[in-house]
Parts: sequence; structure tokens; C-alpha cells
Amino acid sequence: MPLAVKLHLEGPYDTGTLLMRDDLRAAGTVPSIEPYTALGYPNAASGGAETTTAGVLAVSGTDAIVDWVRIELRSSTDPTVLVATRHGLVQRDGDVVSAADGVSNVTIGNIPGSYYVVVRHRNHLGAMTATALAFELDRHLHRLSEPSYTNLRHRCPQDHRRGNGPMGRRRELERTTEIRRQWQ
Repeated sequence: MPLAVKLHLEGPYDTGTLLMRDDLRAAGTVPSIEPYTALGYPNAASGGAETTTAGVLAVSGTDAIVDWVRIELRSSTDPTVLVATRHGLVQRDGDVVSAADGVSNVTIGNIPGSYYVVVRHRNHLGAMTATALAFELDRHLHRLSEPSYTNLRHRCPQDHRRGNGPMGRRRELERTTEIRRQWQ
């Protein structure tokens, strides 16, 4: 099932352009294979070892790749239980796309049920939906950046304390509520 995820990482986020910088891509340091498995993150449901191509990493502009991210589905009854994982690439505009083509939404499998969705980056705190989302075989897309998903929040801890910064300003553009931080 395709999952449309949009996020902004505070480190590369540019408040002037409302885009993230793609310095790692421009320097040629975004790896062609997802880095999370090598870092010891467990995988589930055939996740892991996703690869990308030089062509995907050569794209510039708003769809240029910033870095790899990890998407996890966790059990609705016990959010510590990992059910499925996929790794994707985040673009400058915040879209998370398939590493295979750099365009499509990340597909996380046909696993009907309700799951917490977790998004992780190696240099940032993870974010988890506040409630489990229903994944049904006849529903093919969850657009987590749409206002109807008021239970997801991409925000850094500094914004929580001071209420401003790039994600604080972004908060004005998104109608969302708090998330639970993924600390594991």
C-alpha cells in the first residue's frame, strides 16, 4: 500500500525558501543503499536493503534528494512491536519517495489492519502518529500531510520549548496536533 509522507528535517530546513538544502546529495555523500540496516535497525516484512540509482540522486530543484528516512508500521495494540519497515528518500520539498525511482510514494506492503506510523531519520528524533491509522485493501493511500490527519506532527523539541523556529513557522501552515516521540 502506498504511503504519502511529507516531513521537514530541521537541520537542512531553510526558512527563506521553505525547502530543505540538499548539501549531502550535492557533495555526493548520500549512499545508494539505505544506511539503517548497517546501523543496526531491525527490519520487518521484507524491509531493508532498498537501493537507489545515480539518476535519482542526480535530480536537482525542489525534487532533489536530501537524505534517507525510515518508515515503520507498529502494532496498534503494542507500539513497541515492529510490523513492517521501508526506507525512502526525502526530497527538498519534504516528500518521501521510493528509492527505486525517486518519484513514487513508498509502498509498505498489503497488510490490512491498524498501525502506528513512525518516521525516523538518523540525525533527528523520530515521530509517531498519535493514534493508529487503518490500512485497508481498498484504501490505497494515506496522505499524512493532509489536514484530515490531525494526529501527526513533525516537530523538533526546540520548537516545543520556544514555539518558533522553522518547524514552529511550519506549524502555522499545517493543522496538526502533537505526536508521541519515538525514543527507542
